[in-house]
Amino acid sequence: MAREKRADTGWVEPPRPIKGLDHLGVQAPCIALYTELLPGITNVTDRARYYSFHPWLLWSFDSRYKVNRSLDELKRVLRRAECLFTLVAIRHARNVADNDERRHGIAMVGRQQLLKVADQATVDLGVFATMEDVETRYLGNALGGLGQYYYGSLRDLKLIDQVEGAEPGYPGYGEKLGPWIAKAMDAGVDGDRFFKVLEQEQVTHQDLDDLSEFCPCQLVKSHAECEALRDLFLARSDELRADGEARRTALALLLDLSERVPGLSAGALQATFRSSCYTGYLPSDATGARAWTVSAQLEHARKRWGVYEQNDLFAVSLQGLFSAVLETIELTKSGYLPSVSSAGVIASALLASARPEFKRASFAEFLARTKAEIAIPESWEDPRHEEQIANEVVETRNPSERAARSVDLLAALLARGVPAEPYADFALGPDYFDLAEINLRSLARRVESEWANVPFEQWVHWLATRWGVGRHLRVALRKLRFQRQDTFRVRPLEDGFRVVESPPPGFTVPRLGPAVQILRDIGLIDDIGDGIELTEDGRTQLGDLRE
Repeated sequence: MAREKRADTGWVEPPRPIKGLDHLGVQAPCIALYTELLPGITNVTDRARYYSFHPWLLWSFDSRYKVNRSLDELKRVLRRAECLFTLVAIRHARNVADNDERRHGIAMVGRQQLLKVADQATVDLGVFATMEDVETRYLGNALGGLGQYYYGSLRDLKLIDQVEGAEPGYPGYGEKLGPWIAKAMDAGVDGDRFFKVLEQEQVTHQDLDDLSEFCPCQLVKSHAECEALRDLFLARSDELRADGEARRTALALLLDLSERVPGLSAGALQATFRSSCYTGYLPSDATGARAWTVSAQLEHARKRWGVYEQNDLFAVSLQGLFSAVLETIELTKSGYLPSVSSAGVIASALLASARPEFKRASFAEFLARTKAEIAIPESWEDPRHEEQIANEVVETRNPSERAARSVDLLAALLARGVPAEPYADFALGPDYFDLAEINLRSLARRVESEWANVPFEQWVHWLATRWGVGRHLRVALRKLRFQRQDTFRVRPLEDGFRVVESPPPGFTVPRLGPAVQILRDIGLIDDIGDGIELTEDGRTQLGDLRE
């Protein structure tokens, strides 16, 4: 008798569509660059005092909770401590005259949730520190803000580490630097009072007032702790210098710029930093253009930041053209695209409309005209400069103009010049930036080998297909295969493609915002009205950093 065959059907849930980021894979090189340029600080590590608070908390737990040191107990204490830490900052902001959240509670872990109860006479920390999936929970990560935001940076800086022989995921303070910075914080705060309040069923306003020394604004008064954090961020010892030189020079450049161009807002300081690093010039004043003259060591760092900025401008140019093409398909073709090549036809039509003078020109002629018309490097506030063209690409709502400005931006970058090995001064090395991917190396090669003699219209077609829709499909398929993420903005159909959404172009965010906040926290810059200026300590530190 034949053996009975049995068929089992397994249902596989399709990947959940997400918006995703970097749909062309053009921002990945930028992220790699700024990761190397500003190590130890990320876009979610906003406050300097967490770099001492978390090692201090783990160090204190080790000495204060000798009966039960399980991972579950550590999580309970850690989560309650983070909630208490944030409540102290919120409360202190309301008790002092300035009420300036930049000094107190801004970017504190769980702040948005805890603001809801800041005015209540008593607060039950357990309601917010709970690990249960309830509406009041301040964070879902079991290790709270440490696990969600700070763990990677603190581990890389050797302030915390996995406890040897403990349960997986059990964090502890680093062997040498962890106790050093924990003891520095402990010398300036009342740890006994903090842990007593932490274990209370209810926390009162008086409890929070008694712990005001834990507010981030009080860091500068905790002398040993503040000096330790300055040592850390500015790499003021040979031991810290080994892995912190890039961070040291980046922060030094921010301080130098704050002195030379005082009164900038935090946002304007970051934007000026990027433009000045790229061009080597400060904003013009009544005397005209001003070269940004710094020491050889800082000049090397400035040039490396300039490579990052050049890469980001390049990424914006391709994102802008891609976005303009997809938006046009949505507006005029009901979102339907018969082929990848059709995207090139649409891009060419957009450019023919916005730049009719180049209908019969070659790429070389277009580039020559751009060289004659772009602003000189020091005039980066001029609308003809690539720094300002990039802003137009990001801000304009007209797809035809966005396409034209995107191509203008790319041409301006090429007219300014792209070295054959732009990443030679980075530890990642040239080989990290594969010529098959989109980066400044591959851009330089294309100019030399493929684009020199092609018609302008054909060049635009190439950009929209090879480095546009075609590139996006490869990136989306790669994410689908390796990350199980559906990030398609152009979805394949049986007979063509359907535009899901036109993603807007945008700049990468190179950690400068948290860096500025950290400099504020450790007392080297301060806000005078709406602008930033160096403090006396900041001027002293800058003098040392310039040597």
